[in-house]
Amino acid sequence: MKTIYKSFLLMTATLLFSNIKAQITPTVTIMMNSLTYPYDITPSGDKAALQGFDLMTSYYWQEGSEPVFIQGIINGISTDGKVCGFYTNPDYQIYEMNIETAGLWDSQNQEWTFLGMNPEAPEFVDMQYNSAWAMTSGGSVVACLQWFPDYSYKAVIWSPVDGYTTIGNNGSRPSCINSDGSLIGGFTQGTFSRTPVIWINNQQITFDINAEGETFAVSDNGIYAAGTWTVPNCFIWSEDKGVVVFNNTLNNGFMGVTSLTNEGDVIGFTSDSEISFAQEREAFIRLSDGTMQTFNQYFQSRGMEDATLWTFYMVTDVTPDNNIFVGCGIDPLGRQVSFKIDFSKPYSIEDYKREFSIYPSLTDTYCTIKTICCTKIEVISVNGRIVYSVDNPEPEFILNTESYPEGMYFVRVYDANSIQTEKLVVGK
Repeated sequence: MKTIYKSFLLMTATLLFSNIKAQITPTVTIMMNSLTYPYDITPSGDKAALQGFDLMTSYYWQEGSEPVFIQGIINGISTDGKVCGFYTNPDYQIYEMNIETAGLWDSQNQEWTFLGMNPEAPEFVDMQYNSAWAMTSGGSVVACLQWFPDYSYKAVIWSPVDGYTTIGNNGSRPSCINSDGSLIGGFTQGTFSRTPVIWINNQQITFDINAEGETFAVSDNGIYAAGTWTVPNCFIWSEDKGVVVFNNTLNNGFMGVTSLTNEGDVIGFTSDSEISFAQEREAFIRLSDGTMQTFNQYFQSRGMEDATLWTFYMVTDVTPDNNIFVGCGIDPLGRQVSFKIDFSKPYSIEDYKREFSIYPSLTDTYCTIKTICCTKIEVISVNGRIVYSVDNPEPEFILNTESYPEGMYFVRVYDANSIQTEKLVVGK
């Protein structure tokens, strides 16, 4: 069963619960208790395509259900539960080995369907025929890489109505697409093997043939594109401002880009090396005004009380309303997880009062922790150390704080399906 965190920041000038003012923070859902790359999420946040870090290991995730294993590489998801990617196709072989083809995996029958043969590439010449790298949210357009008989490859798009259409030159590949397919990002061959490009209404635009990098993200509304631009820089593009190159103002590390908001906020990660594992990365957001923040800072600024207790390796996608984020990292329990953080579904203060409360929240001796169906209570210091723990406490549990050093603590309450956190201040 998935775990849902509901955390709350209580800001109070009085010890009476009825007078407490609360800043409601997001619901955090643990999609998997392991690290994956949540490559794409539907606009409503109810479905996601999770790419494993092991070869050809992927997962389909849907709210309220366990993740479904998919054998293959997945790169996009539609609102009706179809996933695009590529897989080893048992129906086609060369040298007595299955060929890698682009396809759609259907969550209903949990099977891959080949997109079909491209008339411009009528035969298999190697182990890879084509691959799907992005899909519109409605599933109407799939962006692919197509291998051709002369062993060249180009960016193509596929639709159920029109089939395949070549949009790129030799050495090009799409990496991302917006909601209606009007803006696609990727790379082509220039001075370097990868040069960032975009396609506007299927017309290729190369920013600078001498730039090394790739367009990794486009905004859902089709206004912005972002990616890497000649190590260690990144860029953001818009039609009115063109390409704006920026550097890392957080640390001395390299940067990568994973997603982009409709407001022009660039989401990515920093790392000490150009090629890095997930655990070596730290997620960042570059706001539209040029300010860079870690996601600990950004999520805290939006009201997530325990944001500082997380390690955010990567935030990989965001919904068009800028309210639901997916990624991977270490949660406050110290587990490596793939998560969904949802600011669009605040936990109501009425439910909060019924289920979990601490009074007084500023104390030097005792406080009462009131819960319903609680299985465990933990008290955690600001540096993450568990200073007290009790299993199956009484509904109104008395916590003795006389021996606690002054400062702020987090009280974490567990039930069968959720974890809630509230701040407690000990003052002498």
